[in-house]
Amino acid sequence: MLDPIYIAELARDGYIEGQTFTKKRIMGPAVLFPEEMEVRRGGAHGSVKGALWLLPSAALIQGAISVKGCTFVDCTFENIGWAAADLANLESQVGWMFDGDDTRPQVWSPHNN
Repeated sequence: MLDPIYIAELARDGYIEGQTFTKKRIMGPAVLFPEEMEVRRGGAHGSVKGALWLLPSAALIQGAISVKGCTFVDCTFENIGWAAADLANLESQVGWMFDGDDTRPQVWSPHNN
């Protein structure tokens, strides 16, 4: 069993920087904004459709947890959303992790509402 980490508790200043997480359950609720992040093996429960959030600009981030220089090894992500201004980059970083069977994400965007 993987040890749980409630990621929002580590981000009191709005970011997590320079940490390595190995064999952890990364627990939300939280939305992560990956700036410099590496995921080595791992997975996410649920569907990619509900997890990716497209932002109009990276400069407009408010309320998401910025992830800088972090590595996640053999971790699972539960109730975590992912935000980025570049959907292709975001999909390449985290889209492969999801255990759902959808292949084309439907992302939240302020322009869709």
